[in-house]
Amino acid sequence: MAILSTINPVANSDFTITLTALPNIYWTTFSGIKTTYKRPTYNDGLSQVERTAGGGTKANANITISKPYDPESDDAINSFLADHEEGDVFDMSITPIKRSSTGEVQGRGTKSWKMTGCRVASSELMSSIDTGDGSKTVVTTLEFSYESATFA
Repeated sequence: MAILSTINPVANSDFTITLTALPNIYWTTFSGIKTTYKRPTYNDGLSQVERTAGGGTKANANITISKPYDPESDDAINSFLADHEEGDVFDMSITPIKRSSTGEVQGRGTKSWKMTGCRVASSELMSSIDTGDGSKTVVTTLEFSYESATFA
């Protein structure tokens, strides 16, 4: 069991989300990596307990990223969507970061989550517009599938 003093959790703000085709866009939210395993089940005929066998299939849930909408810099996202609407593949990385005492951004450790074989599943541009409520932010959201995720 870990001792509390040895745990060094990562805050939500301590990540850089990068799409290889959009390297200069700052994404602010990430849905996470979720994988579901479907395994065959069987009954041994004696105990009347349903058991799980090895093997089966693995399914990756789609990933969603979003950011506040910025009309001056989001033309790159529109071009990216136009270039990838036919299912062209791209890669993505999620890198844990930390800030030095001088404010410089540094990688936290040497590893990043790398998603490969990504394809756009949906996009939502300028969502949440409510001209009667100035406290809300207009958001751009991308959803995509991926083939593999590795932490390397």
